[in-house]
Amino acid sequence: MSGHKLPFPAWLKKAQAGENIVISTRIRLARNVSGLRFPSLADKTEQEKLLRGVRTFLSKSALPSAWQFLSLREFDNIFRGVLAERGLISMESARDPGFSGLAYGPGQSQSVLLNEEDHVRLQVIREGLNLERGLKQAQELDENLGRFFAYALHPSFGFLTACPTNVGTGLRASVMLHLPALTLTRGIIQVLQAVLHMGLAVRGFYGEGSELKTVFFQVSNQVTLGRTEDEIIQHLAGVTHQIVEREEEARQKLLKEDAALLEDKVGRALGMLERCRLLGFEEALDLMSALRLGVETRIIKPIPKSVLNEMLLLVQPAHLQMAAKKPLAGEQQNAFRATLVKKRLKLKEIYRDA
Repeated sequence: MSGHKLPFPAWLKKAQAGENIVISTRIRLARNVSGLRFPSLADKTEQEKLLRGVRTFLSKSALPSAWQFLSLREFDNIFRGVLAERGLISMESARDPGFSGLAYGPGQSQSVLLNEEDHVRLQVIREGLNLERGLKQAQELDENLGRFFAYALHPSFGFLTACPTNVGTGLRASVMLHLPALTLTRGIIQVLQAVLHMGLAVRGFYGEGSELKTVFFQVSNQVTLGRTEDEIIQHLAGVTHQIVEREEEARQKLLKEDAALLEDKVGRALGMLERCRLLGFEEALDLMSALRLGVETRIIKPIPKSVLNEMLLLVQPAHLQMAAKKPLAGEQQNAFRATLVKKRLKLKEIYRDA
């Protein structure tokens, strides 16, 4: 196991008043360095040159000294899995790090991923719906790095990227949404179809490449060419507000017209979480979703939002193994997950009538 200390991300600890549906905001900017081949074609010398350059940038820039730099191949699979589960690297890099590197700032809210699909992927993660603030932070980081590296830039097309869909601004903005009421009332299909019709992408819990198996959805822009960064952000924010309104309406409808169904959903989740001995990952997300909905609709006593957010990470496979401080096989993970959830949530203390 890696000895590198990695505290929980800052956004998990923060909570915006009245924000229950949008869990987090992510801003990514894809950049490449002029004169270097894309990572898929670059040789070891070119990739190591980029890593050395970013190390030098961190030592000479105005960024806080608390930034950390990691060469991913120096760490084990579990630690890289934790980084992937936090969205700091891709699952592909976790499995095969090659010459990828990661630099991240205090709280892991800002990061720079190197030698993955593109030379550089700048990222900002913030709590709740924070697209404008997240973009501003990403732009500031981009300006700092852009003064150190010469970006590959076309006068007509904009920033050049390995994937044609990212050419232009290189911006990928996304929001993580929790939509249990729309799923329960079967309104989710209509909402997702409308989102796709408005030119946005919808993905599962792990973002790009993941299936829609839970009630946690990532909604992001698909177009980066021909629109400014502000236009992309405004469009995503507008659609997100509409989705939030639909989810709020669905929750109110359940409370007024089918409260028994809602209370049954929450009650069953509580019973299973309290009594289970084995708990799979997707099942844990489903039960945690019901628990979260029960808190937000005041069916059960409040649980701190920071704890609910933490659990989204803690139930994932690599985080479980990091907590256990050893590798765990499938059934061992399920047993440890069940124990961890019960202990962390103190389930016997949250019944409203207790």
